[in-house]
Amino acid sequence: MKKLRIIVLSLIFILMSGCSTSMIETKIYEMRTYYCHKGKLEDLNSRFRDHTVKLFEKHGMENIAYWTHNEKEDVLVYILAFPNLESREKSWKDFIEDPVWKKAYELSKINGPLVKEIDSVIMDQTDYSNVKNKLNESKNRIFSLRTYYTNDGKLDDLNSRFRNHTTKLFPKHGIENIGYWIPQNQKGVLIYLVAFENEESIPNSWESFVEDPKWKEAKSKSIENGMLVDKIINENLTATDYSYIR
Repeated sequence: MKKLRIIVLSLIFILMSGCSTSMIETKIYEMRTYYCHKGKLEDLNSRFRDHTVKLFEKHGMENIAYWTHNEKEDVLVYILAFPNLESREKSWKDFIEDPVWKKAYELSKINGPLVKEIDSVIMDQTDYSNVKNKLNESKNRIFSLRTYYTNDGKLDDLNSRFRNHTTKLFPKHGIENIGYWIPQNQKGVLIYLVAFENEESIPNSWESFVEDPKWKEAKSKSIENGMLVDKIINENLTATDYSYIR
């Protein structure tokens, strides 16, 4: 009887673990980049601050963070989260058809349209990322959005290096882990977000990190069968005053 009870409890634990894993895997993120018409970024920020972010929540979208681009003028980058792709489609449909949104949208472009182009990337969070723990942090940090394009077949190896080494070494050098994602429709790409105390600390943090003996050892072992990364794009961002992560 005791043995049977142990087996039943074990099965319940396995089932509960499976449900938890499934919930994590189905949650998706969307990163959107808005390229504004010249001089229209402040009007776009006003629309998001006063209307859009509240309406997003009303329609089941989870606001993660909003940034302006440090190197490019008139660019807004933001990330939303959804339970799954189906809920994303419904949320966007309901949002676009909301009379409150339609009114705010029309009023915002009385003096001309605000946005000329939108890029959207649907992403899955990696198993070593935990964006939820970072929500509602207001530290006025500087953020770096980094995109790694891997060589053929090397994404798993890159994820292993981040999971087992990189993410653990970053905090030692003043680099704060925020989120790590794999785009759904781009093969061999890792996108991640880290934060720094201020813009002046960024070069020193990276220099300290790349000179770390533990990093050098981990990198050397990871590329024994070939380089993992073909290209890296770095974009520095500043959180808006209405961002949920700052």
